[in-house]
Amino acid sequence: MFNLKWETVRDHVKSRYKRLGAGRPTALTEADETELVECLKLLAEWGFDMTRQETKEVVGEYISSLGRKSPL
Repeated sequence: MFNLKWETVRDHVKSRYKRLGAGRPTALTEADETELVECLKLLAEWGFDMTRQETKEVVGEYISSLGRKSPL
């Protein structure tokens, strides 16, 4: 279904890939992300539901407000 090689799946199951930080760097720290998620959840509770596109725009603006470059 996902067209993965069996060896790749086996290596991940056996924890042969333990490299943290693989891939591109993130725009948000874990603390920034947690704060943003809590704000978005609060907005939803208050009835301000957003589409995926609106959420991406808000996240991009938040990243810009932190003086960082947004990958979005």
